[in-house]
Amino acid sequence: YPDSRIDAYLFTPCGFSANGVIPSPDAGGSTHYFTVHVTPEQHCSYASFETNVPASQTGRETRDVIQQVVGIFKPGRFSVTLFEAKDAVEDDMSIAKKKGSKLEGIQGYRRVDRIVHDLDGYDLVFKYYERFDWEGGSPRLAGKSLGTPHLSGLPQPTDAVAAMRPAKGPQAQTTGSAQFDPDAFFDSWAEDSGSLLPQDNDLRSSIIAFFNLAQSDNYIYHAVASVTLSQVQEAIEHGGEHGLHAWYLDGSGKPSDLPTPSIADTNAYTAVFGSTTSTAKSLTALAANAKKGSHRASIASHLLSKRLLPSSYIIPKLKKTHVNPYYDYWAWSCRNLEWAGPTADTVHVKHSHYILPVLMHHFGCVCPSYEALEVIKQSAKGRRVIDVGSGNGYWTYMLRRLGVQVNAVDNLQSRYRSLWIGDTVVEEGEEYLKGRKGAKDAVLLLVYPIVGLEFTSKVLNAYAGDTICVVGTQNRNGYTAFQGKVIDEYTAEEKREYIKTVQIPLPSFAGKDEALFVFEKQDGGKQQ
Repeated sequence: YPDSRIDAYLFTPCGFSANGVIPSPDAGGSTHYFTVHVTPEQHCSYASFETNVPASQTGRETRDVIQQVVGIFKPGRFSVTLFEAKDAVEDDMSIAKKKGSKLEGIQGYRRVDRIVHDLDGYDLVFKYYERFDWEGGSPRLAGKSLGTPHLSGLPQPTDAVAAMRPAKGPQAQTTGSAQFDPDAFFDSWAEDSGSLLPQDNDLRSSIIAFFNLAQSDNYIYHAVASVTLSQVQEAIEHGGEHGLHAWYLDGSGKPSDLPTPSIADTNAYTAVFGSTTSTAKSLTALAANAKKGSHRASIASHLLSKRLLPSSYIIPKLKKTHVNPYYDYWAWSCRNLEWAGPTADTVHVKHSHYILPVLMHHFGCVCPSYEALEVIKQSAKGRRVIDVGSGNGYWTYMLRRLGVQVNAVDNLQSRYRSLWIGDTVVEEGEEYLKGRKGAKDAVLLLVYPIVGLEFTSKVLNAYAGDTICVVGTQNRNGYTAFQGKVIDEYTAEEKREYIKTVQIPLPSFAGKDEALFVFEKQDGGKQQ
């Protein structure tokens, strides 16, 4: 920025700060700024760059500016936070495509995480990158942790047969754990889950004990926030201060005046997803025992209005509790965060809690219920399930425990601390399906498909089979699949040969509203 006016300062014994003001080329126009802060230390160094200079003023795109900054500092890893104004004349698909194409090609670096928050008038986009040869401390992707995240970094095949064979992902593991055996972990959980869950709301100690982590663990969980276990625990101890538990809003998006849900209301909500009771009867009881005008009444009404499950699905009640550590941690989080389920106004909630990154890294983006797993199993009718975008494999692992044959497919560009399976096919979902004639004899499963890059539409168009299962949001908060559009709205418009046959609520983290959808191809290729 050659026209900038700069105030710089060199600190003692080390450190540098510079603030620059860039005048607008138009007389009377707004000025813009940039800042640079550098803190070199022996054990690590930190540098930051921030600017609001528009591309229209300099002719340089955001990616070009970031590439120059990265070229100067040469970091091992870096994060990017963008505030992107929405264009009122663009539709959701064009916006998603535009966002997906930005910043995908930073030379020398791989993107390992991308999160989009859909806010009023703008989007907050967070991206995290690591250098291809990065060998620093945790979190890391290469070699000893989660392996190579995408195809371009895989070892080259040595013969023609290997060249045609899909790459396999890393083995089941938890970064920072000396040993991780999912089956053994589930056995331990079945024997004594009560002692492994957080005692006195101490999530940090619980995670360290369950996953065999060091007491000094400092892994950074990147998701809706970038936090360590100690920082998450500190947030937990602050309770509902500063709006941390403000989940319930009125129709205008402002905090509700109604009392916070009671622990009895929360327990009634989490019991809806238990394996020893009927979900339908539990939902009816949730409504029957709710006070008129209460949060509980709104929650029950909302969930019942969305639920669709044909009588052909028979969900067997278990005499013993279905083993599912994610469900148990989720139920604990509901009690801790004073969350008793979503309402129609949950779509307006734009914040989350620091607990979520921990659950996402160890278990995945959304918790499977016993009912949902049974619905997928019965929908498959003995066919193989292709879990495209399988992430850390928790849904695949849980389905396999029920006897379902599942192929897990993921490009592994997103980082998870725990991997539950060791046979993920490292490949783009669209290419995987096209290479298998659309997998017409299999069931397609999409768990929390990403917004942007046209990921969901490309996978759905590449699939040639009869049954599609999608796990995602059942409101228009834009967290999965499409911004401003629920998956069943998209299929009704763009995939009319499929009709929705199932929609059942899932255990939803505080501030979210999630469900399992099942779509079946109809004879004649048109929706009725």
